[in-house]
Amino acid sequence: MGRIEEIISALNNENREVFLSYRSTQVDFAYRLFNELHENNQITTWFDKDVLHENIGDQYTELIHAAIEKAKVFLFLYSRDAEVSKFIIKEEIGYALKSEKKVLCFPIDEVDFENMNPALSALIQQREWINKDSEAAHCLGIQEEVAGEVLRQEKASLTSGCHASTSIYTDKNLYLIRVQVQKALGRSTTIGNYHVISNSGEDGSQYKEGELTLRILPLSFTISVPEEKKKRLTDLKFYTPVQDNDDENADEKIRMKGEVDRLLESVSPDEQQIKNILFGFIHKNYRLEEIYDWLKEHMPDSLPASSSKENFTTDVFLSVVANQTADWFIHEKDDLKKGHFNGAMTGVYKVLEDPIPNIERHLTTIDLYYSDYFTFRCMERVYHILCSVRDCFGEISRIDVEDYCPFFCSLGLGGFIITNQPHSQRLVWVKRGKSIAASDLWHFSYDETSNIYKDSFRDDKGSIKVEDRIVLLDPQKYLLRGIEEEIGLKPESIKQQCGIFELGLIKCDRLEMEILSYAVYDCPDEPSLTAQFNDHSKRALDAHNEVARLDFVPLISSTYKYTGRFLTPESHYLSQYLNQHFSTFEKNQSANQISDNVEVGNNVKIGKGCLIESHSYLGDNCVIGEQCKIHRNVFIDKNVSIGSYVKIQNNNSIYEGVTLKDGVFIGTNVCFINDSHPRSIKDDGKPITCNDWEMEYTIVEKGASIGAGAVIMCGITIGEGAMVAAGAVVLESVPDKAMVAGNPARIKKRKIPY
Repeated sequence: MGRIEEIISALNNENREVFLSYRSTQVDFAYRLFNELHENNQITTWFDKDVLHENIGDQYTELIHAAIEKAKVFLFLYSRDAEVSKFIIKEEIGYALKSEKKVLCFPIDEVDFENMNPALSALIQQREWINKDSEAAHCLGIQEEVAGEVLRQEKASLTSGCHASTSIYTDKNLYLIRVQVQKALGRSTTIGNYHVISNSGEDGSQYKEGELTLRILPLSFTISVPEEKKKRLTDLKFYTPVQDNDDENADEKIRMKGEVDRLLESVSPDEQQIKNILFGFIHKNYRLEEIYDWLKEHMPDSLPASSSKENFTTDVFLSVVANQTADWFIHEKDDLKKGHFNGAMTGVYKVLEDPIPNIERHLTTIDLYYSDYFTFRCMERVYHILCSVRDCFGEISRIDVEDYCPFFCSLGLGGFIITNQPHSQRLVWVKRGKSIAASDLWHFSYDETSNIYKDSFRDDKGSIKVEDRIVLLDPQKYLLRGIEEEIGLKPESIKQQCGIFELGLIKCDRLEMEILSYAVYDCPDEPSLTAQFNDHSKRALDAHNEVARLDFVPLISSTYKYTGRFLTPESHYLSQYLNQHFSTFEKNQSANQISDNVEVGNNVKIGKGCLIESHSYLGDNCVIGEQCKIHRNVFIDKNVSIGSYVKIQNNNSIYEGVTLKDGVFIGTNVCFINDSHPRSIKDDGKPITCNDWEMEYTIVEKGASIGAGAVIMCGITIGEGAMVAAGAVVLESVPDKAMVAGNPARIKKRKIPY
């Protein structure tokens, strides 16, 4: 087998998602881009660096065609000297368009279509162009994405001891290209990863009552605040649950702390067992000398003056971390005025599964231990340091949990609210506030740590129920409390449609165990979801501190909508899970077939039985009737109304002001407009704003058909049952059942039959 046959054979055995087209003069930029896509972000990319110096002659065309056919996205790096390359124009771009590939273009050089090689201009002028850094600087959405990339870099550095090789620190253009490629592929960016530890054992099924047990064993793991820092933190109310003298819930918080303190005193948990597990983990996987050397190089001021490699112990290591953590809390509370409180927490010690006879389900028991917020933050730092020395935290399975349990100082329960309206289902996404661990990331609707006082089962006297020094938490109470405290939804509005179905492990800048859940909230079309949830949030205890923004994303396109935004790995996983298991669009016989990478705006109403193909966009407040077929790459603007049984072929834009009645047919590349005198600037050179022009409306009546490539002037009506021929330029209204053709369009027939 020759070299070309070997390469083509290799291509047939693997899928490369992106084909990278460029002129050889731009090979350095192309190589950096390849690393950004392929090496740093696992976007498999065809880049001919492996064959640049091969003598493969005429077979090169065959190789290129094979690579383009296997790719999903064709990415063209435009430079002026590419205009003289007949091969790039015909055999790469031309072949990609012939093969109906998604084509993206990035301008390395300035683009001038008027003076461009006409053969190239004809191919790429109407393609999707990616903004350069200089152009993106004025786009708030893109700047938010850039800020997210910086955040990803910062979090990556916490567990690597140095900056990761992300593009934002070398060339923002590489990052901007990568985000658009991800959007074309329908892929999101997560910070870290998530995997399942335990579930009910039946795919897609939530735990039934009694199948999930949360029990706190008489075990405790805490790291003490250094004595020299205790007074300062006491003065800053670190040990006081009431941070504000005007706190309306002060009495309950004091009562809560008092009851938990008395519980710990009565249970008298073992304080050594989990600490021994931590010491054993460190001694098994690390040499104390290498931890000391890393601290000496990266955090020399953190080491005690008397410390040396010879007298450095695990206790000294933990005291270094405790001092760092105490200083961080002092800074947070004193300088930044944050309301941190060293409250009780529960960590995960062990996860047990017991099969249920005769069915494919099992009981899950999550054994917990007592901890606190200071220890949680300390163990985050221990994890950062150990990973920076050497990552010994591989794939952690259910049976491994006990070996890593000191790092699981917090049990979280999070999930999505699914808003259920007559015409749509949406996930409520939250951009987290800066006061919490997942700050500035897009995340679940709610996410709460367990609360011993609020979530425990109670005895007949109303006290926390204790049996054999074990305390049980009520999973249902935990779920409903978390939703009410973070979103403000009352338990009675959701408890008939909610559930818990999984325990998983998050590994990013921290290790954390999370219970995944969901709740369906039936709500009316009016008022808007934003108004409804703003009203709910007024009752939510934590919304002010933990929620920066809300977004309501159609369940069917949740992952695609958030491409370019930075998501927690657990929220990305859960959005896909809910899309698969809970979307009525997929479950019902009359369900819609909507591609994953269709982007759906807010308050969109879609009737039953619709087909909406890939790369289409449905703007805010648009209405689509039943049994419609909307094919690839169709843009439907905000507020557009489309009737039932409408068919819209590929590559169309239906702008605001256009109404399509029942049974309308729109051919490929029809041109609608909504402004008969468009301008970009005014006489004084200032940009036109939305207040400087008047929208003109177009109505296409029932059963009318418009052929491919027709141009429809705004402010007219295409009559019922009318026919517009392909390529016609329609400047005036068309009577009912008339056929028009030509430029300008003239009536050719009247009273045509259907």
